[in-house]
Amino acid sequence: MLSIKCNFYVCIRLHPGGRHEATSLCERSMPDAHYSRRPWSVPNWTAGVCSPRRSTVKNFPGLSRRGFRPYGLGMPALDFWYEFASTYSYLSVMRIEDEAARAGVEIRWRPFLLGPIFAGQGWDNSPFNIYPAKGRYMFRDMERLCAARGLAFKRPQPFPQNGLLAARLGVIGAAEGWVASFTRAVFHAEFAQGAQISEPVVLAQCLGGAAPGAKAALVRIGEDGIKNLLRAQTEEARARGLFGAPTFVTADGELFWGDDRMEQALQWAKTIDASVKPSAPPEASK
Repeated sequence: MLSIKCNFYVCIRLHPGGRHEATSLCERSMPDAHYSRRPWSVPNWTAGVCSPRRSTVKNFPGLSRRGFRPYGLGMPALDFWYEFASTYSYLSVMRIEDEAARAGVEIRWRPFLLGPIFAGQGWDNSPFNIYPAKGRYMFRDMERLCAARGLAFKRPQPFPQNGLLAARLGVIGAAEGWVASFTRAVFHAEFAQGAQISEPVVLAQCLGGAAPGAKAALVRIGEDGIKNLLRAQTEEARARGLFGAPTFVTADGELFWGDDRMEQALQWAKTIDASVKPSAPPEASK
């Protein structure tokens, strides 16, 4: 079970059986179904709801048994899907908050695993390893882009690194509010310092700077509930048609792949009519 708090101190609990409960912890009276301006990200994602009573999900119009849905919010939102072993995700992770702030768009951080998606395409490795010429180009491209942006870059050894544990921690961080700082720390350790992000000691260092108490999440990465949340998130990525990282998905389901599509995705997110409800993955909407 995960617990999170929104800006209005709403505690939302996700039960393994699929039942979601929300309890208002506000010290002042708040109207029923009051949405926070900055929704925390939770699986399938998102709106904090403020209510004076404890209730099951059926009482909240912004929630569904598939998860939390951010419609009715004043600020446009963009789902940022990334894989911790992805080189081009490094570029996006290190700049997305600044770009989103300038655009006036809320970012929801969505770590997932590319390995299962590649396996579904018949690949047992990164396409940058399967096709050596493509891999050589990618690394040279990363060297050029990082130099132009003032980012340090070291080729990971091995490549790709195993980002499973980092992704599980990212799921926890998204629920607890420290996912952005943790994600930046992991990518910096991996691609700027050449650290092994599969090592718990490296992840502990990244957690240490993310938020007070974040290190406690390390003991939870083996829990079945956390494993299942990451599996579900990766399955949602597959159902939405993701095939690489980074990928940006707007509330109407429009997909933008690659760091060089970030600005286009942010602009698209801004132009969506506020009444548009986030789309469900194709298979989930049947």
